[in-house]
Amino acid sequence: MKKNRLKSLALAAVVSMAAANASAEVVAFVTANTNHTWSEYGGPYRVPGMRTASFSHPGGRLVATFSADCALDSDPAYGQTFVDVEINVQDSRGNFVASLSPSGALAPFCSSSGAPGFNNRGSFATTGVGELPPGTYTVIVRAQINKGIRTTAVLGPRSLVVLR
Repeated sequence: MKKNRLKSLALAAVVSMAAANASAEVVAFVTANTNHTWSEYGGPYRVPGMRTASFSHPGGRLVATFSADCALDSDPAYGQTFVDVEINVQDSRGNFVASLSPSGALAPFCSSSGAPGFNNRGSFATTGVGELPPGTYTVIVRAQINKGIRTTAVLGPRSLVVLR
């Protein structure tokens, strides 16, 4: 019993030290305080203001969080509509390197309930994680409306924060 207790204490100490040494560094962030309204079906396209400056990454884990106020107005005859978002990493030439989205691709961010009017308003966030080789990168957010029939979407104040 004494051995098990010592093992448990040692394990707890190791976990505690690892947690104390773990830290995150903000490597890039952008914010936009204006509303962006669109009603185009198709895309995805880059969300205005959601492209970071280039940053150097030594390799390893990269974490990105996109948050925004979001609202949708859609015709209830066409069912539930979504704004889908994706967090992408680009290299120094602007080439796609990786998706940091939890699903690895465009994923629902906010939705309509199928009733008329802006029926799903609120603040939403999505966080993605990826392992990248050493390099110089930028991170962007892309979005699309998943149904184009009489739908209007609004992304209000928004931010993108990248950590390593």
